[in-house]
Amino acid sequence: MRNSGRFIVLLALCGVLCAGQAFGQQNQTCKLQDLKGTYGFTLKGDNVARGVGYIVAGILTADGSGNITGSGKQTVAGQVSDAEFSGTYQLNADCTGTTHLQFVGGVQSDLFFVLVQDGEEAKMLYVGPGALESGDAKRVHVAKGKS
Repeated sequence: MRNSGRFIVLLALCGVLCAGQAFGQQNQTCKLQDLKGTYGFTLKGDNVARGVGYIVAGILTADGSGNITGSGKQTVAGQVSDAEFSGTYQLNADCTGTTHLQFVGGVQSDLFFVLVQDGEEAKMLYVGPGALESGDAKRVHVAKGKS
């Protein structure tokens, strides 16, 4: 079981890094302001240490200056609850970045991400001990004439 967990982590990391290389081959250079706006996201995985599954879906907003806030619903081991967080992010010229999130209730999380599709999407991977988590975020667009 331990080896299959390592394989999943390596596979997820390869997917994230390959997405970053594909974006980089288009001669794109990212700057902090490129991550700005509202995104719908999902993040799911397993807390290996506790043997429980986890998924969260919601909305996050990045301000283009390195700050992020968000909220949504989460389920941990089948228990549904609200998920609210705030934090900071850094974005590198190669469109990879990191974010440090602080959830209401004290839980903290560090994520590695790759900004893709000209900033319309991000691929995310949890980079802490004891869990295998990955997810996606896509920019939310409101159709003209709708509020």
